[in-house]
Amino acid sequence: MSKSFEVQGLVHSIGETTEYGQNGFTKREFVLKLTGEGENSDYPNFIALELIKDKCALMDKYQIGDEISTQFNLSGRLWSGNDRPEKMLYQLASLEG
Repeated sequence: MSKSFEVQGLVHSIGETTEYGQNGFTKREFVLKLTGEGENSDYPNFIALELIKDKCALMDKYQIGDEISTQFNLSGRLWSGNDRPEKMLYQLASLEG
């Protein structure tokens, strides 16, 4: 079972969409500088999140410096040869008017 989280932050970086293998699997990473309740701007927290498949296009409308909110799932499965748990992002929303 995965657990859902929501965070808000400023877009720090946006990676390119990368295709893996012959089946067209795509992945895109971006980094947020966390903002919002409980965050101390003197000691900022940066987190990397990944978009996969059709979700890669969600970052197309955002730029570095935009403040966004995102909801994502964390699950503990390890993919063969990867040894990293997956992060499944399922929603992005702009916090700017």
